[in-house]
Amino acid sequence: MPPKTEPKAKAKGKAKVAKKEGEEEDFGIERVAEPDKAAYDKAYEEITAKVDALQAKAKAITEKINAQSAGGDEFSTQKSALLQQLTLFNTKIKELSDKKAEINQEVTGKRQEAKLAKDELIKQKKALGYTTESDIDDRIRFLDDRLRTETLKLKEEKDILKEIADLKKRKPEIAKVKGLEATLSKVDTGASQWESLTEINSQLNEYWEGKKQVLKGLDELSAQRTEKMGDRPALIAERQGYNDESKALIEERNTLRDAFNEERKNFNEYKRLVREKQQEKWAAERK
Repeated sequence: MPPKTEPKAKAKGKAKVAKKEGEEEDFGIERVAEPDKAAYDKAYEEITAKVDALQAKAKAITEKINAQSAGGDEFSTQKSALLQQLTLFNTKIKELSDKKAEINQEVTGKRQEAKLAKDELIKQKKALGYTTESDIDDRIRFLDDRLRTETLKLKEEKDILKEIADLKKRKPEIAKVKGLEATLSKVDTGASQWESLTEINSQLNEYWEGKKQVLKGLDELSAQRTEKMGDRPALIAERQGYNDESKALIEERNTLRDAFNEERKNFNEYKRLVREKQQEKWAAERK
């Protein structure tokens, strides 16, 4: 194989060749050697053979990659179906979680109201000092007996009379406190919501389990796809390597072709000029 013609050798001028004995006269025109067509064809074919071999390897890898990619539509269909189920479960979980939060907030509010009412009831009971009207009546009778049976100082009598008046005012308050206590005993502190919360929790558990199964299915599906795809990244890299080599050789072949065509052009131009001089010489000799 002749040395590869470098790009810098292109159209740099005609190679000067000394005239050999028996060759046609060059009439003082700078001699240009005829390019070696056989050497060029051999070099061109050798490069082409390398390119063809590399492209065949790249094609074989492409076919292998395509074979690995088979079933992509089925994979996409299955994945899409699982993702739709996942979206449904997520939607249901959000709806039920929002409903649960709303009920919990409502229950918390009711409990807070009940606590405040209970605290107020305790406060009123403490302020009254008596829990029943009969207790007040017993105290009033005791005080009356003292007024009737005991010899009391004026201040003591006044104090007893004042206490009796105060006790009589408290009697209606006892009824109010009892009414408030009865009302508080019937206040809903969220107990009626427990059934709803229990049902919601049951549904949430079902949807969470369903979501778990869908995620598991997606993982298994992806694992199967990855296994089927095999060493796809390595194959793509290998194919790219063959394509790069092939591209470099094609550029080398194009450079070789352009250089040969330039040499042939120069040679043909040289032959044309020699023919013109020869014809001029013959024409002069015929005169």
